[in-house]
Amino acid sequence: MVEQPIEVDVQIAGEDLHAGRLWTHSHGQSESATFSYREDYLQRADAYELDPGLSLQAGQHQTALGHALFGAMSDCAPDGWGRRTLNNLGQLLLATDPSAAIDLHQRALDIRSKLNDRHGVARTSGLLATALATVGRIAEAHQLLTDALEIRQELGDRYGEAETNLQEAGIALVASDLDTARTHAERALSIADDLQVSMQAAQALRILAIVEAQSGQTVRSAQFLGRAIEILRGSGLEAEALKVEQERPEPMS
Repeated sequence: MVEQPIEVDVQIAGEDLHAGRLWTHSHGQSESATFSYREDYLQRADAYELDPGLSLQAGQHQTALGHALFGAMSDCAPDGWGRRTLNNLGQLLLATDPSAAIDLHQRALDIRSKLNDRHGVARTSGLLATALATVGRIAEAHQLLTDALEIRQELGDRYGEAETNLQEAGIALVASDLDTARTHAERALSIADDLQVSMQAAQALRILAIVEAQSGQTVRSAQFLGRAIEILRGSGLEAEALKVEQERPEPMS
């Protein structure tokens, strides 16, 4: 039995996009799924793989034997709604009540761990780490991201690996650990360049610009920002490019 297709949406640079369609199948006790990307999504310069098993190619992609869903799409299932809601509430609370945000992300992480949702564990660990860093719990944040990075690498999730490296770099900046921030930003940039994911590349370059500025290297800082702007404009992300443009220091008179 084939269910009605589900529209799968993603957000890139603040824009909601239709990435493709997901079909679920049931054959007696067996369940599987099929996914196909939209052609207009594949044509975008900043399109990215939604899952390690979903290469950016036209045509239908089938789940591996014994898997009902692609790992990154586990939130499409009804029980995923609750886990996603906990994470979303946690993000909303982060600015006003970090302790409550930490509690919600921890609860979401516990649920995902019990369900062996490894993609979800890695993603939620990043959210929890960010919340912990805001209250100075840097060591705990670092350990969560170390574990998340290991999961991303085991799953072959290079997009997620870049994302976790960006989170590590950001938390290192909070702790004024410029060497660690530089190392993780450079790793994220290398992966983003390989995957041609412009937003991640630009984020890594912005972190590198901050590191260089705080190290007194204003020329290199400006060069990194200039490269970020070039990448964003080359991908048609003018609004994001303008935001980075505003971060550039005024030229010396």
